[in-house]
Amino acid sequence: YLLNWELEVDVKPCVARAKWEKLQPKMSSSSPTSIFSPRRLHTTVAVDDSIFVAGGFAERRLSDLWRFDYDSNTWTELNNHAATMSRVGSKIWPMNGQAASLGPSGLLAFGGIAKYGHLEQGHDLW
Repeated sequence: YLLNWELEVDVKPCVARAKWEKLQPKMSSSSPTSIFSPRRLHTTVAVDDSIFVAGGFAERRLSDLWRFDYDSNTWTELNNHAATMSRVGSKIWPMNGQAASLGPSGLLAFGGIAKYGHLEQGHDLW
């Protein structure tokens, strides 16, 4: 049981150290016909000097994977054949709203909202 406990709070003023700047990213020469589309409910993981953006929802559910490189200010599509990729003989379903983490095996994504004929909560781990 907790008896006679104390909470000590140290309040410090917020000091702005960073400046927001709108970037005008380029497309990679390896994906010249693909364009990174605005999206919502996507999964993003930051790794070193890059961010990885998977899936999400634009006009439809997306099953793509993109990498943004801070140093070159460039978007590169990493799996432009996602619709034909397979896992245990099944198609990778477009997902949105999944949770992701970078682990020793790479990028892991879990759950989200899937459309298997009708909307349902996903329980797959990719």
